[in-house]
Amino acid sequence: MKLRLLIACALVVAAAAWVRVAPFSEAVEPLQPLVEFPHRLGGWEGRDHRFEDYVYEQLKVSDSLLREFRRPGVAPIYLYVGYYASQREGMQIHSPKHCMPGGGWAPRWARHVEIVDPALPDGRLTARETLYGKGGEQTLFLYWYQMARRFTTNEYLLKLYMIDHAIRYHRTDAAFVRLSIPVVGGDTKGAEAQLTAFARLCIPELVSFLPH
Repeated sequence: MKLRLLIACALVVAAAAWVRVAPFSEAVEPLQPLVEFPHRLGGWEGRDHRFEDYVYEQLKVSDSLLREFRRPGVAPIYLYVGYYASQREGMQIHSPKHCMPGGGWAPRWARHVEIVDPALPDGRLTARETLYGKGGEQTLFLYWYQMARRFTTNEYLLKLYMIDHAIRYHRTDAAFVRLSIPVVGGDTKGAEAQLTAFARLCIPELVSFLPH
């Protein structure tokens, strides 16, 4: 079993490396610049933020959005979208398993949740929900990868999608979508409800920004 897994991983890595240097992969720009994503969603008001410059140098995104959304009486929600017009020459999506634990934050638990929305190709998507903690603080994350009309939380499956799209459609564009909310007073269930409801607000809007 372990041998088969190692062989499968090796094939994915080798094929992904081949795709990065293949001459037929074309860059696909977002349908609209992500900065034009609505600042108002439902009763939420958004305010733009930026990472430090060195973070963008590491991420190598083609376009991105980092925005804080607030609504009276509830914790703020942070939306990050990192878009890659072409995943070649080191410009590939970074796994959140490597970038989120920084600064002393450690994962407490993780699971998959299903988000139902008619704007999605199959009417639903499976997202990864993860709780991170640091001392007495907790933050809940919800994320997924999006490549055209395909959605996944699996890094290996994302590589296979990239290979398939490069061969069939001459493109390797993809996006990483992440939502987060601080857990106030240990109310994880309340944070989950807020995050899922906000994701349903975002998804129809993202359709008009991310290529499909």
